Amino acid sequence: MRLRDFQQNLDKKFQSNINKITNLVEEVAGHLETPTPKAALNFALELLKPYLRSIDLRTSRLSPTHVEVIVPNKKKNLNENEEVDEGILLSSAIYAAELLWKKKQPEGGSTLRMTSAQIEILKPRKTHLRLRTELSLIAREAIFAELAEKNESHQDFTVQIYDAEDQIVGQIFLKITLHYQPVLKWK
Repeated sequence: MRLRDFQQNLDKKFQSNINKITNLVEEVAGHLETPTPKAALNFALELLKPYLRSIDLRTSRLSPTHVEVIVPNKKKNLNENEEVDEGILLSSAIYAAELLWKKKQPEGGSTLRMTSAQIEILKPRKTHLRLRTELSLIAREAIFAELAEKNESHQDFTVQIYDAEDQIVGQIFLKITLHYQPVLKWK
């Protein structure tokens, strides 16, 4: 057996195990009645998304109001100009917005759907990048009120892109629709 054959077998087994874990988490989350364990399992499932794992995206800061993710400057993340690819930045920005929203979503859960995105590049992207976004507690409460009234809310998220020297190199503007599924209270 050659080394490259061993690597292919290892990759197949690893991917097979990831798929099994993903299916197990999805199945268990589907049978849960209470929202807290279900939200925890759905959060774990988000970490197993294959395209996010493949770009080595890391969450460096997460609080109820702020999130920061790091996109490493690796060959697989670069375009033909040796800059971090715009598609990777967009996927990372959507992930950051989802992560921030799911940190303190309303009881019962909600779904988040991106409706449009715009990327504004200000400088070359030659180093690892930090994507940051925030959602103030007041803005979150206003969204909760709108969701309680209409079960839907349209929001704009701005994700700032910073380089290794903490200089802004771009922004991503996301338009997101949030849908709320209220929980029935049984007595």
